[in-house]
Amino acid sequence: VVDAQAALFQHHLALAGEHLRSDLERLHAVALEVHDRGQRLGVRVICNFLLGLPGDDIEKIEATIAWARRLDSFAVQFTIATPYPGTTLENRVEMLSALPGDQTGFRPTFRHPHIASETLSMLRERAYVSHYFRPRYALRFARHALPALLEELRAGDVARS
Repeated sequence: VVDAQAALFQHHLALAGEHLRSDLERLHAVALEVHDRGQRLGVRVICNFLLGLPGDDIEKIEATIAWARRLDSFAVQFTIATPYPGTTLENRVEMLSALPGDQTGFRPTFRHPHIASETLSMLRERAYVSHYFRPRYALRFARHALPALLEELRAGDVARS
């Protein structure tokens, strides 16, 4: 009886995992469609990514970073999961620091079950570098920024005249 119950539990767990993967794939598809529509309409899309939730591991975070690069958004923000007071996350983790000033999303504030704090911070830095230090991004940024800079310079020259 115990083996049958364990097998049934494993079966239900596998079905739940497939359902969650399916939901995640649908969520990615919707996010991608919204992102692409915005860009086609000329909207400068800014994407925010949350890194270091308790279920994350290094491979999942690297996959998130790769997805952020593929999206090729105008701007990105990578935040480390932060258990704010009164949230479910706060109840699930062992805090490293309870100081309110530390709850910025810039560095880990709880003991992650799979990733060392230093590694999590390094992955966040790698995420920014891999997005902003790409030739494609640099060219697009220059295409948007140079005309505005030239206009500011010309306006300054006119104001001094």
